[in-house]
Amino acid sequence: MAESYNQGERTQLLRGFLFGQPEYGVRRHDNKTLKGNHTFYEIPYIVFEKDVPGSAWSKRYDRLHLHTVRDISQLPFWGFPENAPTFVSRTYLAKYYQAYALFHNVRSNTLVVSTKYDESGQLWSVVTRSPDGAEQIYTSKVLTICTGQEAIPKIPHFDGESSFPGRILHSQDYMNGKEFEGKRVLVIGFGNSGSEIALDLWEWNAVPTALTFLFRHIHSLVQILARSAVHMVPRYVTRILGHLFPIVRSIPPTILDGSQSLMYSLIWGDLSPYNITLKKSGIFHDIVEHHKSPIQDIGTMNLIKNGEISVINQEITRIDGSKVYFKDGSSGEFDHIVLATGFEYSFGPYTSFLDTNIVSRLPNKNKVVPSGEEVDHQPRLYLLGFDDYLGRLGCASTSLNTELKVDLTYAT
Repeated sequence: MAESYNQGERTQLLRGFLFGQPEYGVRRHDNKTLKGNHTFYEIPYIVFEKDVPGSAWSKRYDRLHLHTVRDISQLPFWGFPENAPTFVSRTYLAKYYQAYALFHNVRSNTLVVSTKYDESGQLWSVVTRSPDGAEQIYTSKVLTICTGQEAIPKIPHFDGESSFPGRILHSQDYMNGKEFEGKRVLVIGFGNSGSEIALDLWEWNAVPTALTFLFRHIHSLVQILARSAVHMVPRYVTRILGHLFPIVRSIPPTILDGSQSLMYSLIWGDLSPYNITLKKSGIFHDIVEHHKSPIQDIGTMNLIKNGEISVINQEITRIDGSKVYFKDGSSGEFDHIVLATGFEYSFGPYTSFLDTNIVSRLPNKNKVVPSGEEVDHQPRLYLLGFDDYLGRLGCASTSLNTELKVDLTYAT
């Protein structure tokens, strides 16, 4: 049976609480303003985390690192140590979040079951559940959701896939290429995860496929299925932009994108022989408007140019046993398939506990959930980290929402 949250003999009315990934929640709660001097408000709060702080990072594939430099990725008032790498690993980051959360009111292993807003009292009620099944009710003036969107994997299905004898796994279930050593692997999707997983598989010595009409005889080969045009930048470009972030963020995206065509020509040249098409739209425009980050190349492109990783830009028509057939009539034999196909952004974890009438109106015309300000159609509700441009190459949008702008009358 649910019970009210009591402190002593009275019910405690919390002025605000957050739940989700503490790397979003505790950062925005501690640092109310990023402009001018930092201002602190002694507002009681609780952060609910269904797992433990940093768990979203600790469960990802081994070679994953932040795609932004440490200086613009650290949390307020407790930065990374001087000896931290420029691009922090996922295990390093998870431990950093865990340590940071020790200084904040974070309730780990606490699942949010439901939420309800009382119009008359202008209060939120949140029901939580602990691992032993016990439920508790919390009441608050403000509700902030920091769960992120990347929780429900996007799983495409293909005719005949049930006949495939190997594993078909999503990138969220991929840890490293050890179990795929000596195997033929098809990676579906050419974003950051697909690019890095292909590189990782190559480093674990994936065997060349039988598709010899597409490729030279090589040391090792992984195939990538990529149908869409992409934005792609080398890591050194990301490093430069990261260190220049205070300057870059003040420049409108249209100006930054003006040199994109020249940059692509100088860095990549013509990639059509490798079945890769670079986008014509601006990199920074895509980050701001569509929440689409560019591929950060960490060596995959050199392997593609050397013929050691191949890119197929054809749709899959069907699967028959270990053979995969493509729209142009070609086919290939594979032992395993990795789906680097992203996540269902329209079905984030918040959909399980927010009213459907609220959820359906959250995404904007570009299917991005605005963050940092009170939701237009729901009083006292805030979302954070859903248009996190700071974590998307340090976007130069002048309307950046990297902090929580709460109406302080709610705190009284």
